[in-house]
Amino acid sequence: MKHLFSVVAALAVASGSALAQQQYGDVGPGQFRTDIIVDLATNQAIREELSLSEEVAGKVASLRDEYRAAVQKGYKDAGINPADYPVGMTIQQQRLYREIAQKLNEEFTPKVKELLTADQNKRLYQIQFQDSLRNSVPRAFLRPHEAAELKLTNEQKQKLRTLSSEFFQNAYPSGKSTGSSAKFLEEYGGKAIEVLTAEQRETLNQLMGDLFDHSRLVPRTPRVPRPRQAPPGKGNDP
Repeated sequence: MKHLFSVVAALAVASGSALAQQQYGDVGPGQFRTDIIVDLATNQAIREELSLSEEVAGKVASLRDEYRAAVQKGYKDAGINPADYPVGMTIQQQRLYREIAQKLNEEFTPKVKELLTADQNKRLYQIQFQDSLRNSVPRAFLRPHEAAELKLTNEQKQKLRTLSSEFFQNAYPSGKSTGSSAKFLEEYGGKAIEVLTAEQRETLNQLMGDLFDHSRLVPRTPRVPRPRQAPPGKGNDP
């Protein structure tokens, strides 16, 4: 339990840094995130963490370029300008925007996984999960895979949804950061952990693995923004 709280605190500090904002983009209420393995696997720090060979790294980089081109083409064919997301789009366009990114993510992720060993895939997942925890601990627990691994009950899911809603309302009122998101992340992260049983906390430790040093990540060249949901009241699905 003590270890979990210390990890949440460390992730909260990382989340509040300017580097985190440059690396992963702004975090807003109800952000829709797709963990794009194609993107994370080609970051130099992560490549080193996974001990990728030059050959494998080159193949993953090629898949990244194919993915980005496919995303841009998908948006163009749909008549969508990513820069308009979310408030500059209709509800239908917002949904289509997310569906395109999700579909292509599901298409390219297995291709990257095939290039990695079982241990490399496991570690990459752990880093991705920590990335999600840096943005909203309650919401990260509710992602389908994590919720299944933790074996959350319906009652626990409802409590976590409530905590997630409260977190975003406090940390990002009116859709903008108060500058205290790290404080709220640590606070609500602790509350989210308290919802879990002792067995679930142990499972959570296994899902996270060793804490990755996110300070090793450096800003990358601009890319198609990751999709995120519009703030409450803009017509998105809850």
